[in-house]
Formats: sequence, C-alpha cells, structure tokens
Amino acid sequence: FPEDDGGLEEVRARREVATHNGQTYFVSFQSAKHTPFFRNESWAQMLVQVIEQYRTEYALHDFVVMHDHAHLLMTPKGALERSVQLIKGGYSYRARREFLWKGPIWQDGFSDHRLRDAEDGEVHLRYIAKNVASLPGGETRFCGARAGLALDAFPQWLKPLSMESGNGGAEAPPLQSGRTLLQSGRTPLQSGRTSLQGGPIFVDGTTNFESASRTRETR
Repeated sequence: FPEDDGGLEEVRARREVATHNGQTYFVSFQSAKHTPFFRNESWAQMLVQVIEQYRTEYALHDFVVMHDHAHLLMTPKGALERSVQLIKGGYSYRARREFLWKGPIWQDGFSDHRLRDAEDGEVHLRYIAKNVASLPGGETRFCGARAGLALDAFPQWLKPLSMESGNGGAEAPPLQSGRTLLQSGRTPLQSGRTSLQGGPIFVDGTTNFESASRTRETR
C-alpha cells in the first residue's frame, strides 16, 4: 500500500489454503481505487462496528483502520475467507443502506500472511502500531483497543515477547486480486443507532468524492 507509513521493509505473504485450521493471520483489504472513505468519521466508525459485529467468527488481536484500507490480526474460527467476506460484505450492505452509497467500496480480494511464531506476531503488531502512529490523533480511536473494543489474547504459542510498539520491519503484503470474495447470501446487520451523517467526505487533489449530506434512520 503506497500510502501506509513509508519505507518499511516488505514482507510478502506466501499463498496458502486458508481452511478450518485455527491459525492466526495478518489480513489486509483495500478500498476501491484507493478511495479514502475512512477519512470520514462515520465511515470509519461503521467499519469498527462491523468488525465488532462478527467477533463470533474470529478472535481479534489488533487492527487499524487507515484512510483507504484496513489491517487486522485475527484467528478465524472457520475459513479465513468467510471472516473477511462477512466484514467486507456486511460493510457494503450497511454503507449502501445508511449512506445511500451506490458505487463500489472494496477492491476485489484481500491479502493474508499466516503468523509463524511469536517473533512474527510481534513484527506485525509493531507494524500496526506504526500505522496507528501515522494517523492524526483523533483518528486513532478507530484502531484496536483505542476503539473501545476488548481485544483477544494471542494463542499462547504465538504470544509476542513484547506488546509495546517499536521499530518493526513488516510491510503489508500486496493484495491478491485472484482471491475474490462471494457477495451473495449476506445477512443484513441490525443497528441500534438512530441516524448517521453522510456529509462531504474529502476533496483531495483532483479527486472529489462527496456523499450528499443527509440523515437516515435505521430500523
């Protein structure tokens, strides 16, 4: 991802069959055309809510929501593809329903790296911490424990030696367009909120992405 935090050593994922194996993964997925949807507070907050919504499907060890992508450390209870499908598909459903967004939201596919040992886990924890540190102060509340979520402990054999941030060397592995997630069969999410504001999101260079300012009740 070219906009992460610059110059970190790259660690590329080996492609594996992600099945019911109880392994822990560093997962990344990207917005369509690198559109910085999550620079908007409402869009970022919704992604945190969707990640929390599906915690029954995976253990969540840490995550960061950047302006145009997200990274998660997670241990799926079933197939990894299902966990990511639920997050991306569930988010798309809500964004179209609550923000009346009609365009694409996600780039096809996702990337994943299976953590090999405690050192590997620590490297990726530090990478997430560096991404959090690169965000403006107010936006860090959409990341990990700062979002008010109770994060799950790492499996004992994978527990990093240190949970503190430092100078890690991990770079997000590139997205693999060949892994396409199914978009059918999504279950509508229920929201207890009464409204969301979908005002102007950003004007960045020659790109002008706007969502008409509106309030929509959710039922």
